[in-house]
Amino acid sequence: MRITAMLVVLLTALSTGAACAGSFPERPITLITPQGPGSAADRLARSLAPGIGRVLGTEVEVVNRGGAAGEIGFALLAEALPDGHTIGLVNTPHILAMPIERQTRFDPGRIDPLVGLTEESYSLAVPAGSRFRTLHELLTYAGENPAAVSVGTSGIGSGDHLALLMMQRRAMVRFTHVPFPGAQPNQRALLSNRVAVSTMMLGDAVRQRDSGMVRILGQTGEERSGMAIDVPTFREQRIDLCVSVMLGIAAPAGVPPEIRERLVAAILEAADDPDVNRSAADAGLPLRVLPPVQFAARLHAMSAELRALWAEAPWLR
Repeated sequence: MRITAMLVVLLTALSTGAACAGSFPERPITLITPQGPGSAADRLARSLAPGIGRVLGTEVEVVNRGGAAGEIGFALLAEALPDGHTIGLVNTPHILAMPIERQTRFDPGRIDPLVGLTEESYSLAVPAGSRFRTLHELLTYAGENPAAVSVGTSGIGSGDHLALLMMQRRAMVRFTHVPFPGAQPNQRALLSNRVAVSTMMLGDAVRQRDSGMVRILGQTGEERSGMAIDVPTFREQRIDLCVSVMLGIAAPAGVPPEIRERLVAAILEAADDPDVNRSAADAGLPLRVLPPVQFAARLHAMSAELRALWAEAPWLR
């Protein structure tokens, strides 16, 4: 009798799930953006939203919930009902680093990555007149002279600071870290020779290079970026480092599989639209789409690297 009752409950649940999947979406979908209006991420979300809505047959409303380096938006996403009607942008390294550093307002296990949309590498740049002409020269010198080379970043715990820590760990060298309050002060310090090297977003370094001000020694992506096709990756230079700022779409954990598949398919189709690709490129975020398995794998690998770094030397003191 107990088995029969269990079967009835199971079959009822399955039929209810199928019905829900068949009727999805039942209302407009909310796309949470953890940054303010006008930001590059916001522009990307707004270029994608109409295409996602068109595929699913509903409207997709972009809702900005910026603040606390994205934590407010991440928390709203994690706490949303997992019925497919709420999705949100997530970005690295913040969504991965925050739970390592402290107790957060969101449970990272409650966020399910769906599709990776774009990523931008970090770079290692030196003034145009620097003695260091290659990454090998810099790392050789740093290895022989621990802490003798100053490296600027946009602040303690920033993405470029974490990239620097990863690089030190993989190359087995030690620099003197000089944090600045943001990307612009970091770049100004490099141009005025107050630091010997800077880690910065590749796009920022390319703009400075195009002005003849800096030399880029390497980029941290899996492959060379089209904006700096002549700059080799770290891996090409025998440093096993691959880290970047990634931006993607996630859902609350627990969305029924059929609905999750429809969301993924809609996002992938929207991201394939030439107009969306042009808009993303204009926003400085050229699309590099990663399906769910690959996106989750990249996030897992980056999280593992950050946890190893934290265990060795916490970057927040």
